[in-house]
Amino acid sequence: MEACSEYKETLLLDVYGDLGYKDRADWEQHLEKCLGCREERRQMLRFLSRIKERSLTPEFSPEKAEALSRAVKDQVSGRQAGSRWWDRIMVPFPARALGAVAAACCVVVLSGWLALKWFDAPSLGPSPAGEIQLSQKDLEVIRNLELLEELETLRKLVHVIDHNDAMSRSPRI
Repeated sequence: MEACSEYKETLLLDVYGDLGYKDRADWEQHLEKCLGCREERRQMLRFLSRIKERSLTPEFSPEKAEALSRAVKDQVSGRQAGSRWWDRIMVPFPARALGAVAAACCVVVLSGWLALKWFDAPSLGPSPAGEIQLSQKDLEVIRNLELLEELETLRKLVHVIDHNDAMSRSPRI
């Protein structure tokens, strides 16, 4: 027979021993009247008892139990001696060294901050004053601009002189 569908959850709670006091009275009254629920409960209890019988529980020999107990006690007593994590870290360093390390870190951070503040890094865009950044080739052309202007003036002068010489050599009619 099969258990009533509305009592399936109650059946599971009863079999596992989790059924509350209030619900237990209603459940026991239902079990007296319903053969299907009674039979299902009996089968589940028998099934669970077989599982418990066949499951192997590891048993410790007295020697193993004593050794495990001693290991746990040693571990606990070792933690109590240096229970703080920083005590385990600070074993190789005395307290004065920690202060010196902290001061050195502060100096490094402060000097980095001041370096960023005092020294300007080259910017990629135009500066606030409206200056334009030029490439190396552009700077070279600007430096030699006067020389280029002088060369252009000389070319014109040579052209005029050559023209005048050519006119003076030619026969006048």
